[in-house]
Amino acid sequence: MLEKEFRAEIKGGLLRNAYFFLGSEEYLKRIARKNLKNAVITGEGFDSFNHSIFSAAVSSPTELREPLSSFPFMSDKKLVEYVDVDQSLFTGNKLKELKELLSNDALFETSVLCIISTPDGFDFSKRSAEKKFNDIIENELSPLLTTVNFNTPAPAELAKWVVRHLEHNGVHCSSEFAKALIARGGRNMDRFALETDKLACFVLSKGRDAVSIDDLDTVSVADPELNAFALSNAILSYRLGDALDALAAAKRDKEKPVTVLAGIMSSYADMIVVKELSATGISDREISAKTGIFEYRVKLCRNAVATASKEMLERSLELCIDCDGMLKSGSSGFAPIERLLCEFSLLRRNDRA
Repeated sequence: MLEKEFRAEIKGGLLRNAYFFLGSEEYLKRIARKNLKNAVITGEGFDSFNHSIFSAAVSSPTELREPLSSFPFMSDKKLVEYVDVDQSLFTGNKLKELKELLSNDALFETSVLCIISTPDGFDFSKRSAEKKFNDIIENELSPLLTTVNFNTPAPAELAKWVVRHLEHNGVHCSSEFAKALIARGGRNMDRFALETDKLACFVLSKGRDAVSIDDLDTVSVADPELNAFALSNAILSYRLGDALDALAAAKRDKEKPVTVLAGIMSSYADMIVVKELSATGISDREISAKTGIFEYRVKLCRNAVATASKEMLERSLELCIDCDGMLKSGSSGFAPIERLLCEFSLLRRNDRA
């Protein structure tokens, strides 16, 4: 089940016996936990009596039996949350205890159980591991446990969320601005909530009711852990050290080399286009309208190409194509991209000479 499907069920008054909140997007999990709690506990002022939280780090599934079986106070149902859950819950004796617990319908006559995963407690970097886990959920626990996936929304959905969040604070926002904020700030929704609140406060303090691209540089700080943006920005600024650091972060996060290279190629392709169009004297906004490149990125590219020759940029793009060929012909790992970044640095040094 997707998060939006869960939200629709709760809004429609449908409550299931047991939920499993899985995924890395903690912001959405917190909102969902709050919504579930409000739906389950109907008696005002009795939360402490009808809401229990147990940690999987210290309590076994069997220990949930007692709180689930106890009667709610001044409410139709009570909520029991099982937090700090990692992959070990779904193996061996713990899985057996969990199945026995979920199979006891009497425990859920007046209680709802919500099992909540840690953001990094499940390693699905290998498809085989993900398939094995999904088979356990499907074959061992379904339909006793309803899994709700809390993955970071796609960029288009995030952009809509940014627009809504700013408008909720009384500030208008274009879809282009929302996309630029995502490109700069990553896809962590906790961070987006903070950044949009900061932007709204800044804009309103200036007596305005709409954000502009320039407000990004004034208020919003780029996420240092955002690999794609950090690498692209380092390339646009010709900072080899920062680019290598961003590449190291991509390795750590197990990104695919071909995906990382695609971002590098996109940066150089954009720089070439912006340099050509800038020479005609048109503005960043006009370039953005002609090419579809976000206006904020056009600004970054214009600054990057101001002192760069067309020949250097074209040669850099040729090297990207050669690197792509190496990766697709069997070269494994990030070594070809590391060499590519060093070649960029040499080209830039020679271009300035």
